[in-house]
Amino acid sequence: MNMKKPYRQGGFTLMELMVVVTIVAIIAAIGYPSYTAYVREANRVDATEALLRIQNEQEKYYLQNNTYTTSLSDLGFSGTTSKNGYYTLAIPNADATTFTATAVPNSTPQSGDKTCQSFSINALNVRTAKDSSGADSTEECWG
Repeated sequence: MNMKKPYRQGGFTLMELMVVVTIVAIIAAIGYPSYTAYVREANRVDATEALLRIQNEQEKYYLQNNTYTTSLSDLGFSGTTSKNGYYTLAIPNADATTFTATAVPNSTPQSGDKTCQSFSINALNVRTAKDSSGADSTEECWG
């Protein structure tokens, strides 16, 4: 008696595969927005670090020249973007007694950060930030 077991092919059914795809899609739909929000929040450090560097370099410049400068190149910056390129830096005003430096998001992922659309710092170390509607968001952005 030579009885062979019927051959059964291994693998997944289409229904099992569709259940897995559906679960992965749900997890991605929940996780991706949280992930991008986390990345935007982490990238804010690029702006604050750049502005603190500008402030430090402005004080060095002031000691040598008895005035502040509006030129980033005078302060040792090779361009107008932050270290990682997420923010555009500027010094819109500077004179013998004060300066203000700003950082605004480029068209990078940071432009979607509606909470922190602009950062600024001045000679008195006053740090401010505004959201996309122009409301103050200093605590959250510089936090």
